[in-house]
Amino acid sequence: MTETSSGAPIPRLAGSFRAFPGGVLLLDADGVVRESNGRLDEALGTPLVGRPFGDALDGPSSRAKWERALAAARDTDDGDAADGRVVELVLAGRETLGEPRAFSMLWDDDGRAVWLVEHPRDARLDRLREQVTDVNSELANAQRDLLKERSRLARALAELETRNAELEATTRELARSNRALDEFAHVVSHDLKTPLRSIANYARWVAEDAGGTLADEPRAHLDALRGQVTRMRSMIDGVLAYARAGREPSAPEPVDVGALLGEIVALLHPPAGVRVVAEGPLPTLRTARAPLQQVLQNLIDNAIKHAGSDSVDVRVGAHEAGDWCELAVSDDGPGIPEPSRERVWELFHTLAPSDGERTGIGLAVVRRLVEGHGGRIWVESPNDRGGATFRFLWPRVSGG
Repeated sequence: MTETSSGAPIPRLAGSFRAFPGGVLLLDADGVVRESNGRLDEALGTPLVGRPFGDALDGPSSRAKWERALAAARDTDDGDAADGRVVELVLAGRETLGEPRAFSMLWDDDGRAVWLVEHPRDARLDRLREQVTDVNSELANAQRDLLKERSRLARALAELETRNAELEATTRELARSNRALDEFAHVVSHDLKTPLRSIANYARWVAEDAGGTLADEPRAHLDALRGQVTRMRSMIDGVLAYARAGREPSAPEPVDVGALLGEIVALLHPPAGVRVVAEGPLPTLRTARAPLQQVLQNLIDNAIKHAGSDSVDVRVGAHEAGDWCELAVSDDGPGIPEPSRERVWELFHTLAPSDGERTGIGLAVVRRLVEGHGGRIWVESPNDRGGATFRFLWPRVSGG
């Protein structure tokens, strides 16, 4: 038997609870620990016997709560009411989470001693607590990831706004350039052609006034002058066509490329030795008619003019390439030397000396029109066999 602080004996029963999963303490009426099954001693890392239980609690709040519970149970006249009182307390010491533990207070019959019995923890609750901790950790990670993604989206939005501002500025600059191009086309069309007409008229008047008295050499000079005027007019018309290429809106419509080829051949009226034929069936595209006609017409006309002879075969073929149609215009002429295959697209570039009909603008207009419709164009010319093939991609269905 042990004794209370007043010397009264207290039965030693704590040893019977060594295997109990929770802490079991026997305290005297003053709250001093007299017996322990060792569970709480292990949790705190210090022996409790002989010490006030309040010293084992964490912080003033738990200690005050314990003192109130002890006093209330000790001072009540109803032993049954005092018995079984449950109090939640937080232990001091090595516990890092500071989780409250539930204890039942059980007084002996004469109120000289109190049993403090910890409610054993349910292993299922511990597992649930671990799961909740894991979920909270995952949520915290997800929140951090969300904050990172929000930051990334904010940067992307800022970059998009910057790009939009740049695009708006580019659109304004393009509109300004188009206006300048329109003004240039107006100047070329009116202000340059007017003096050319005057030069042509003066040359004609000189030849008429001189009549048969004009010597061969001066007459040849006048003929050359009129030829240059004609070539200059052709170049001006070509520059205007280049400036307007792809800028004149036209609604898409079903275009039978085979029928369109027949119209182009009739319009060009090639010499008798020139054959323009379709290689295989040609498709029907839903596109703007005028720009496609201009591309095919310029390519066929270019093949005829650079044939190098009075007899040449020009072939037009096509095949589908996804959302695009690849069209090809081939000839059996002299071909295009390797160094010139990129330069043929340059404005005013010609492969042969000008004869008044070649301005070097037709292929530049072709590329402008093709690229204006989102496609691309290239040329193939085998060095060993001669001939050239111009291939280009054109949308099978153009937007309205």
